[in-house]
Amino acid sequence: MADTPNLDHLDAIRSRLSRERERLAAAKTDAERRMREVWVAGCEKELAAEYQFLGIEPVATTELTNDQLAAMLDELDAL
Repeated sequence: MADTPNLDHLDAIRSRLSRERERLAAAKTDAERRMREVWVAGCEKELAAEYQFLGIEPVATTELTNDQLAAMLDELDAL
């Protein structure tokens, strides 16, 4: 039986990245936005390195608004 990799660190990085993106979206000043952009970029770099370390091909995702997602679901319902 092959050992499955421990993905706890990967999950922690993805969770942190999500929180940092939320903080970036809520930033109130240009200085805060610039700082948070650096933090988000750092998290993204760390996430890419973790995927590489684990030998996992990252899945491409698309950031969708709720309205875009709802429209896509409506299209599927119409099929």
